[in-house]
Parts: sequence; C-alpha cells; structure tokens
Amino acid sequence: MDWARVVDVCGRSSTGAWSFGSGYLIAPNLVLTARHVVADSGGTPFEDLTVRLLADGRPFACELAWAGSDGVDAALLRVTDSDGPRCERVRWGQLVTAMPGVACEAVGFPLAMEQAGGLRDTEHLRGEINPGTGLLSARLYVHVARGAPRHGMWVGMSGAALFCGPLLVGVVVEDPPAFESRRLIAEPVTRLLADPAFRDLVGSDAVAEAVELGGERRVVQPASPASLLRADVEAVRFRSRTQELTRLAAWCEGSGTSVRLLTGPGGQGKTRLARELCRRIQADHEHDWVTHWWEESTSPDPLRAITRPILIVIDYAETRPETVRDVVTATLERSTTTPVRVLLLARSAGDWWRRLLSDRSLALKQTLRGATVEELPPLEDTLEGRRAAFHDALTDLAGALERIGRSHVPVTDVPEPDLRTGRFAGPGAALTLQMTALVGLLGEDPRADDPVEEILLFHESRYWKETAAEYRVDLSDVTLERAVAVAALCSAADERDACGLFARVPGLRDQSEDMQLRVARWLRDLYPPTFSDPRLRTSASSGPYWGSLQPDRLAEHLVSRVVTERPDLLTGLLAATSPDQDRQALTVLARASATHAGLAPILVDLLAEIPGLALPAIGVATQSDHPAPLVTALTQLIEGNHLPIDQLKVIANAVPHQTQALAHFAATLLQQITTAYERLTHLDSDVYLPDLARSLNNLSNRLGELGRREEGLAAIQRAVGIREQLAAANPDAYLPDLAGSLNNLSNRLGELGRREEGLAAIQRAVEIREQLAAANPDAYLPDLAMSYIVHSRMLIRPVPSADAVRLIAQGLAIAIEGNLERLVLAAIILLKEAYRDHPLETADAWREATSTEPPEWMTGESSTGREGI
Repeated sequence: MDWARVVDVCGRSSTGAWSFGSGYLIAPNLVLTARHVVADSGGTPFEDLTVRLLADGRPFACELAWAGSDGVDAALLRVTDSDGPRCERVRWGQLVTAMPGVACEAVGFPLAMEQAGGLRDTEHLRGEINPGTGLLSARLYVHVARGAPRHGMWVGMSGAALFCGPLLVGVVVEDPPAFESRRLIAEPVTRLLADPAFRDLVGSDAVAEAVELGGERRVVQPASPASLLRADVEAVRFRSRTQELTRLAAWCEGSGTSVRLLTGPGGQGKTRLARELCRRIQADHEHDWVTHWWEESTSPDPLRAITRPILIVIDYAETRPETVRDVVTATLERSTTTPVRVLLLARSAGDWWRRLLSDRSLALKQTLRGATVEELPPLEDTLEGRRAAFHDALTDLAGALERIGRSHVPVTDVPEPDLRTGRFAGPGAALTLQMTALVGLLGEDPRADDPVEEILLFHESRYWKETAAEYRVDLSDVTLERAVAVAALCSAADERDACGLFARVPGLRDQSEDMQLRVARWLRDLYPPTFSDPRLRTSASSGPYWGSLQPDRLAEHLVSRVVTERPDLLTGLLAATSPDQDRQALTVLARASATHAGLAPILVDLLAEIPGLALPAIGVATQSDHPAPLVTALTQLIEGNHLPIDQLKVIANAVPHQTQALAHFAATLLQQITTAYERLTHLDSDVYLPDLARSLNNLSNRLGELGRREEGLAAIQRAVGIREQLAAANPDAYLPDLAGSLNNLSNRLGELGRREEGLAAIQRAVEIREQLAAANPDAYLPDLAMSYIVHSRMLIRPVPSADAVRLIAQGLAIAIEGNLERLVLAAIILLKEAYRDHPLETADAWREATSTEPPEWMTGESSTGREGI
C-alpha cells in the first residue's frame, strides 16, 4: 500500500448533510471508495464531491464515474480538475484458498481518530481474513487485530482500500454491530471487476492476482528496441493458433488436476500462446478462473487448499523438474475437485520428463502419464500467412517504438524479406519474423545470411551506452558487452555477489570497487528481474539481483560471440561460482550451442579446465533439447585418464538411473571405472575386489539399457562370480550384494531369451533375500519385494500361473506396507496386463493364490492398487 495515494472523501447529500469517508487513488484521476459514501440508496451522486490526498492535502473536485449495482457497495470517482493526481495503476488481488489468517491492512479516516477542531487523522488498520467466513454474502470479513474502537466509531473508514501485501483485495464498507467493532466487512474487488463498466474505466486487462501464491511476475516496461520482442510485452498482436487455443480451452474444462506439456524451440511462441490462454480464461468472469505464472520463490503449500479454478503455468519446465513435481503433488493432495490445470512450457520432452514419468509417487506418475504432450508447430505454415504476420509485426512494432520514444523508418519503406526461406518456416520462426521486422524499422536491410540477432545487438549496444552514462559507467563497448553477457550467464544474489563475478571478468576485474558497484546497479536497472514484489514472497529466497537480456535467443547470441572471442572469460568467471550459477551458465551455453557450433570445443576446454562443472553439466544435459555438446565435453573429460577414480565415481553417481541423453556416456564412464578397479585389484585384491564387483554390476545395467545385452551379460556374470567368492568368505557382508547381482543376472538372461537360466538366478536371489528378510525385515523386505516381482515377471508368461500371481501378491503387499510406490505400480501393471490378455486364467490364478476374489483395480473398474490386498 502506498500511503501517498490514500484520500479522504466528502460529499453533500440532497438533504444538505455531509458524508465523509475514505478512498484510494487506483489510477490517474480515479479514486476507489464505497458507494454509500458518495451516492444515495438510489445511486444519485452527492453534490460537491471532493477528495483530499494524504500526500499533500490538496483537495480535488470529483464526479461519480461508476457506482456499483444493487448489492455492490463500491464506487469510482473521477477527478475533474485539470491538474489531477497521476500514478501507476493499482494491482488487484483475490483470495483463492481456504487457508485462514490471511494478513491484511487498510488506512482510512474513522471518526475514532477525530482530533480537536474536527480534523480526522488516519487509522492504520491491521487484521486478518478467514476466507471461509461470509461465503453466502460473497464478502470479506476482516478480524481487527487490536485497538478496535467502540461501536460506531469506525464511521468514515468506509471506502478505505483493503490490501494484502501490494494487492488491493477489497473496499471497507461496514461495521457489523454483532462483533463490537472487532470485525469489518469489505466488498471484494472480484465483484467490481465482474462489471464491464468498471473494467472499462480501470482497464479491460485488469485481473485479480492470487494473494496466497504471491501475486504475478512483474512485467518490466520496455525501454529498448530489443525489449519489445519479449513475450510478456506483447508488442505484436496475437494471431493464428486457433486450433491450439481450442484444444487448450477444452482441456481446461472438467474437474480435478490435469497437466499438459507444450514443447517447442525458443522463439516458437510457447510463452505468448500461454499468455493468450490466460487472458481468455480470465476474461470469462462467469467461471472465475485464476491464472498464475509459477516462480521459484513460491511455496506450493497453498495449492493444497485451493478453492478457485486455477491455471498454473510453469515456464522453462525442463530446468525446473523439482518444481513441476512439487506443484503437481500439492494439487493432488487437496480434498476438493476444483479444476486445477498445470501447463508446462519446455523446449523438449527429454530426460527430465521421462524421469518425472517414472517418479516414485504413484499418484504423480499416473497424473503425468495422462498428460498430453504437444509440440508447437511454426506459427505460419503458408507464404500468405507469413506475409500477413510480417506486416502485422511491422505495424505493431512501429507503434511500440514510438511509445518508447524511438524513431523508425516509415512502415511502407521497409522491404519485405524473402519469406520462402527456411529461417521463416523452421524452429523459432515466429521470433525470427518479428526480429526481421524490427531491424527493418530500425533502417537495416539484412541479407539472407545475416543474423538479425547481430543487427539487434548493435542497436541494443547503443542503448547500453546511453544508459551507462547515467550511472557514470565510462567503459569501452567491449567491456559493457561482457558485463551484459555475464548477467545472462550468471544470476547474482546481491551487489556483493555481482561484484564477485566482475572480479573474474577481463575488463572489469581491474576496475575499482566503486566502478564495479556502478556497473552492477546499471545492469540491475537495465535488465531488472521479473519476480513479484518481495513482500509477496512465500519462501526464504530473495530472488535474483538482476535479470537478463531478452529474448533468450538474443542473449544466447551475445554470449556465444563474447566467449568465442574470449574463451578464458568462461574459465575465469566459473572458477568460483555457486552451483546455481554453474547450472544457469551451462544451460545458456547448451542452448546457444544449438545454433553456434563454435561453442562445442569451448565447452570441452571448459570442463577440462574446471572438472567440477561435470556435475551441473550432467543435470543440464538431461534437461537440454540439445545435449550433444555437453555430452561430448563430459565424454572427453572422463576419457582423458587424468581424473582420480573417486572423482569418476562421484560423476557416475550423479548420472540419473534413467537417461537417454547420457546413456552412452554412463556406459563409457562405468567402463573407465571398471578398468581402473581391475588395475587396482591386481595390486590389492582384498581391498578392491568388492569395488570391482560393484562396478561390473553397474556397468551391466548401463549396457543393458543400451541394448548391448551380450556385453551386459558378460559383465554381470563376472560380478556374480566375484560376489559368490566374497559371500563364501564373509556371508554377512556380501550376501545382500550377491542377491542383487543375481537379480540383475536374471534380467540380462531374460533379455536374451534364456528363460530357464534366468529363473534359476532369480530363484537363488529370492531364497537369499527371504533369508535376509527373516533376520532383518526392515532392511531387506523392500529388496525381497523387488525379487518377488522380477521372479513373477518371468513366470507370468505365456499364461499366468498361481505361483506367478502369488509372488506378485506377496511383493505388492510388502510394497504397500512399506509405501514403495514404484514397486506398487510395477506389480499393478503386471497384473493388469495379465488380466487384459488372459482374464479368466489370471482371475483363477488370483483366487488360487490368495483365496479372494480379484480386486476391482485389476479388472479395470478402479485405478488404484491399494484395495483388496
């Protein structure tokens, strides 16, 4: 709340009596107040309407611009004086959960604060809202925290704006007598925004943000030509995508939680499409949808109590799989069926998505496996469509340039490029088309082989120079360029962190601390972060100190050019960065390498110079839509034969169990580790033989995932042989490992069709694990359940037998008892598939094995496997 925008309101009724109240300046010359303060019961406005700003005490004459319909006690006053007050538009908010105790505040002029001489001073009310109170009246009930006056002394507080953080959520209108002034009633702004006449005055795009989720991301106002290309600026009109919007709108129908993944390269229009979907469903006031763009600082806990239909958008989902997991899990743990839609935007559905589909949580896994994955095609697939889109972009960007005070050549003087070329029809074509239109307006005529990114960077550099002078940053163009590239590569937590980055960058490291501070502040204001107001943050995270050059493709082009010209900039910069900064830098480099082949050898040299980057590189590679350069760099790092075995093992442990991007790298890495242990075993077998067996066991699994079954079998046979030898000498220490290797041996033999040998191996594993579980059930029952299910998988084909079903039932019972979601799902899938192919035989086998009737989940009448065991 901005106290300077608080006003007191007065007017004279037809009887001559004066009415006093409170209000708030919500937009230039517009004041929000209570209807009963400025109009009679029939809606006739009072005379001599005047507001006085708390900021300077100046009175302004007003007229009634809007009065709420019957039952909505709110009004808008328009200042009629020519020098009326100016301000930014207020941000609206609404409560969207059943979470009680939501803090709120208001400032007004109640009678209780009347001073000598009749002047009313302000009261800063603090209280809390319990959303479950007043559901039938659709109003907000504010419990006053302390200091409530005696009844009747709140008069004059009516019309005060009620805020939750920086979001205006209601207008104070009533002091109900039953609560002895300890409770006030407020008109929620959602009722106001539902009125088209109100929206016409405050802005047709006005929406109420979700208070409990921390509000929306801040849209940074554009100031440079390049900033007009950001999706959130929406400088160019939305066009096409009719089919996609129809499918998305249909997806939003219905109840419960549903997830959808929208993929496409950078510049394809994913973010803009999601924004248009949000705009359209927010405009549908009949269904009261809320939308929210998820930020890292937001806690998912409020989603467990959500009461309003909500569309959650998670951008860059491939870099935020943990966020996806937490958000979807929270929506699944609620007790209501209110529609919740989670729209994920990502460059590809790679390893990160496959790992989520194999999550241990059965509920999460089932929800994500039911998600639609849609690849967004190019915006326009015809030459006629591309021409129309180009001319729309020219017209709209010309107007946008004028609004930020930038000159441009006449639209009619901009030549149309050859829109038949591949760059206007391939990946990211929507952004390419708009970039081309923008450089044309800036007076440039790029040839077909000229990157428009380079031309835009030239114009952006002028903006850097202009703004740097205001901060007394007198540095060369090259150094300014490096500073912007650093901000794109690494976020900073604060000024100190920013200066720490600059201390390792050529051209900046030798500058004084004062200059480095000026550069940091220049960058912060040049590209501010888009996170919400810090008062709305719901976690300990303070958010980034600065943002980045946008669009992403422009930043990636700049980074590629800077580090190609000066490769040592990277090694110096990333020598002492945090894990988060390493991940961000490698993500940007991986994305840039898709269109800048020269980055591949630089990545190789970077990892060779800083091997510690291998771990974040593994994480980024599994999320990237173009992991090849990182995989090459990782492979050359481990094949260099200069890393100690302990470091190789750390790298191996970081590789996900399920990965396609790193599958070959993982096998190569484990082969390196195995070879190293073979050498060490020759030196001291007592010490290193167990390590060799473990490495062979892991190598077998990786080879099996690659389809190299014979090699995988050879490796696991060696591991079993070694562990047989070790278990014979020390059964307490090595029998569990032997059982695990026998389990894997059974899998390898089964993959090769050697069923009888595989059965013999798994039977031995079961016997050992039954023996171990009998002695220590807490430690070994999960392993026994796994062996039961592996054993049953071999027995259940071609026709399910009672023995196979009995093993599955035993494994499923252990898995349910131990909350082993992954094994629960594996057992359920086995039985469902068996019943689908052989219903009568499977049902008979179940009856014989368990002496019970087949459960509904197995016969297809229920989706869960927790009943009937």
